[in-house]
Amino acid sequence: LKSELLMNNFKKAKGLFIYDIESDPDIKHDFLHGFIRLPNNINDEIDLKKIKYSPLLNIKKNTENFLWQRIKRKLNHNKDFPILHYGETEPISLIKLGESQGADPNEIEALRKRFIDIHLLIRESWCLPVRNYGLKSIAEWIGFEWKQSNVDGARALLWWRQWKKSRKLNRMYSKNLNSIFEYNRDDCIATLKIAKWLTDQ
Repeated sequence: LKSELLMNNFKKAKGLFIYDIESDPDIKHDFLHGFIRLPNNINDEIDLKKIKYSPLLNIKKNTENFLWQRIKRKLNHNKDFPILHYGETEPISLIKLGESQGADPNEIEALRKRFIDIHLLIRESWCLPVRNYGLKSIAEWIGFEWKQSNVDGARALLWWRQWKKSRKLNRMYSKNLNSIFEYNRDDCIATLKIAKWLTDQ
């Protein structure tokens, strides 16, 4: 019943946010918060050229207040848009960020209600011929391909550490930041594609 309710929430919505983060688990640092804003109903045809990807970097751990204000402005611009994500990491991290910055409990609760976990909906409603129910397995099964080959969260983390270490010294790894953005954008699009697949079934 809860799955059906969540499905109806994003099937009827005028638009959506898709949210995916990249993290350095060793220092518990979410260094990239990536958003895609879909400005129309998910049942409509999706033109990937028209959707807007917004990467929000959090270079240093002590700049969370600035990051929270930027994320809040973005999400409050379309308060009626659900926030789709894949797995439990994104809502846990964002709610923790808001609470650490003194957000009002009512604001946190309103934010919490907007999250819709596509991974949970897949697991609860489908039995699919895949090796696991991770984002890549499901997205590739429905025909989505990442632009960069052999890239995953670990590779993105390596690129991040290389870029952070060298950015003040030279431009050797400057392209790594763009590679991280492209990978994160593809993660967001993969989540959107799976959500679209769910609505079409």
